[in-house]
Amino acid sequence: MSISPLPEHGVLIRLNTMGIYFIGDSGSGKSETALQLIHQGAQLVCDDAPELSLKNNTIVGTCPDGFHGKMHIHDLGIINIKKVIGQHAFVKQSTIDFVFNLTKTKRYSPCSPQQLLYANQQQWQFQQCPVSGIGIHLYPNRDIATIINTAINYYLF
Repeated sequence: MSISPLPEHGVLIRLNTMGIYFIGDSGSGKSETALQLIHQGAQLVCDDAPELSLKNNTIVGTCPDGFHGKMHIHDLGIINIKKVIGQHAFVKQSTIDFVFNLTKTKRYSPCSPQQLLYANQQQWQFQQCPVSGIGIHLYPNRDIATIINTAINYYLF
């Protein structure tokens, strides 16, 4: 497993006391996936580009001033989470405890025997501090929120 630099472009949410960072290409579904989880009780930290720092050997993401509680959703524009969901739906900062690297695909493709046995585990680092995660494929009719909640419970608890 190779280690890649942690991208500074992503969406950070707080879910079950854990900081979850979604990365992936533009249009891969980062914001929509985060929004789905926020509607289920997660909290938005920052959409698009949290400011990353290292505190006590832990990666922390903070929302820049002016972007707190705002998300860009394709077809809707910039929405205010406080207005749509409520004050409880966002926080100013969070640790980054797990990364989901999202890849949009048009349809399900069968797995190889190796892929059936092992998750697409990946590793990133920010200023020499490592953080683990997995790659997730997004395709139509997939309940991604359930898969992400399951992965968090499986890998982090």
